[in-house]
Amino acid sequence: MSDKALDRLEHLVRVGEQAKYPHKMQWQTNIAFFNGYQYSNYTERWGLKSRQGKPQWKVQLTCNYVRAVAMLQASKLTQNRPAWAVLPATQDDEDVDRARASRRLLDFVWERQNCQEKAQIAVLDSILTGQGYLCAYWD
Repeated sequence: MSDKALDRLEHLVRVGEQAKYPHKMQWQTNIAFFNGYQYSNYTERWGLKSRQGKPQWKVQLTCNYVRAVAMLQASKLTQNRPAWAVLPATQDDEDVDRARASRRLLDFVWERQNCQEKAQIAVLDSILTGQGYLCAYWD
């Protein structure tokens, strides 16, 4: 790779990091609320930090509706498995059988690699932070 292309790539990575910086505190706060830390704030320097200004003896109740709502949305979005559309090249019986076998192979790989759980994690991340990634490819 040439130096010019590498510099351009490094510049694009820096621009991407700077673009997500203003949202990072909100994402971390959302994740903290989801995990039950309602009385905490996220700071860039210290990370997750408890809020100050309450007596040490005072008990703070946690009513975590955020978790229930996020889990409900994630389960609604992932309740159906993906449907594969494998089309035969021709209407020949061998091609139709190969397409059927490919569809069954995709179902097997989906189950074997535990992709449903990975999809649920990606969807939950997208609900909490607005970004969730699942990269699936067929080689």
